[in-house]
Amino acid sequence: MDAQEFLTKYANGERNFQRAKLAGFDLRGVDLIGVDLTAADLTGTIFKGADLSKAIFTGAKIHKADFTAAILIEANFQGINTENHQVNFSRADLGKANLSKSNFAYSIFIKVKLDFAKLNYANLNSTNLEFASLKQADLIQSNFNGANLNKANLAGADLTRASLNSVKFQEVNLQGAKLKGVNLTSMDLSEFNLANVDFTGATLENINLRKACLRGANLERASLCKADLMNADFTKANLQKADLTDAKTYGTIFEDVDFTRAIMPDGEIYFSEVGEVDSKIVYNQQKQVIFTELAPKLKGLNSQGISADGKLIFINGQIGIDLRVNDILYPDDFQRQTEQMMANIQAILNAAGASFQDVVETKVYLTDMQNFSAFEAVYGKYFDYVSAPTRACLQIAQLPQNALVAMDCVAVI
Repeated sequence: MDAQEFLTKYANGERNFQRAKLAGFDLRGVDLIGVDLTAADLTGTIFKGADLSKAIFTGAKIHKADFTAAILIEANFQGINTENHQVNFSRADLGKANLSKSNFAYSIFIKVKLDFAKLNYANLNSTNLEFASLKQADLIQSNFNGANLNKANLAGADLTRASLNSVKFQEVNLQGAKLKGVNLTSMDLSEFNLANVDFTGATLENINLRKACLRGANLERASLCKADLMNADFTKANLQKADLTDAKTYGTIFEDVDFTRAIMPDGEIYFSEVGEVDSKIVYNQQKQVIFTELAPKLKGLNSQGISADGKLIFINGQIGIDLRVNDILYPDDFQRQTEQMMANIQAILNAAGASFQDVVETKVYLTDMQNFSAFEAVYGKYFDYVSAPTRACLQIAQLPQNALVAMDCVAVI
């Protein structure tokens, strides 16, 4: 089938072109609204300026395709894997499109519109998103490592647990965004407008927030150790249980701030009233219960973790429960379960003011020891051979909720 035959069939009302071979076709500027290109070969296909609203691309091969200025509103790219081949979406409109669990590493999204789009669990490693608009986008646990987000608009976007290592982040609009559990260690966000941003449980150590606006921001349980907060505005911000140890606060505005049980720059814990005790986490001076909303709530007589004497952290056995559904999202996918399990453990460690670098012992439970190599591949992302903790690995008959893997650990801070 050549390009003309394809367009004729579409003009005659045909919409199902699943598995069609359209590689290299020049389809610029054409109307292809609602076309179904599931599993089609679109290698090198030119869609410049085409209207592909509500088109379906799941399973399609779109290596080196050109979607410049195309209209892709509500298009479905879920699970697409470009295998690191560059795809050009510059100036395209992908509003409300579904790109969740896709791999678009190294692709070009300059000046693209991704407002209200779904990119949760997407791999956007080293993508160019300069000037992109991602307002209210779902970016939960997406990988932006090495990406260019300069001058992007992320207002109201949900970046909970997104990976932002080595990201370019100049003049980004983050107003009202959710950055729960992210790691922005040593990042320069000086003079940024971060009003109403949700940094719950985020790692913001050594971050530069000089002259930044954080009015109304939520920094509950965030780690701001050694952060530069000089002349920043924290008016009406929530800093409950935040760690401000050794933070620089000269000239910082802290008007109407909630510091309840925060660790202040001098290392002292702040109490809003004399004799105050937070019954949710404190039982006595030696034992503290650890709880975070960024990890699953456990059933039965269990705590997510326990801190003993403020130094030893005991993390209860975790499995790959996804908070969005409060269940295991991928019952047969060992790797995804392991990744989710490790993310849950990381959230609890962060809530206790610890990290994987503080872990001294782990216990791993597998229902099939044949999965050990796959487990090691994920585990190795969190530990190295030089400082890895001691570990026991056991095969057992069954785990709660028919999980394939579970792990508990001990950390020292």
